[in-house]
Amino acid sequence: MSRIIKITIIVVLVLLYGEHFGMSLSGLLTFGGIGGLAVGMAGKDILSNFFSGIMLYSTVLLVLATGSVHRTEISKVQ
Repeated sequence: MSRIIKITIIVVLVLLYGEHFGMSLSGLLTFGGIGGLAVGMAGKDILSNFFSGIMLYSTVLLVLATGSVHRTEISKVQ
């Protein structure tokens, strides 16, 4: 945990010193925001499939532990 704090402090200090020496802070923050948005949108499907797999795995374990399966009927809504 302390490593994350150290890295965060270093990044903030570099950005503040860059602003002091004429580097545009708003451009860097915009680039970081757009990059974070792109990574988030790209990882959405991967995380969705990952958590779906965990849910299926835990459901199978529950059925094996209890020994009973409850079936439900799916009806169409018109």
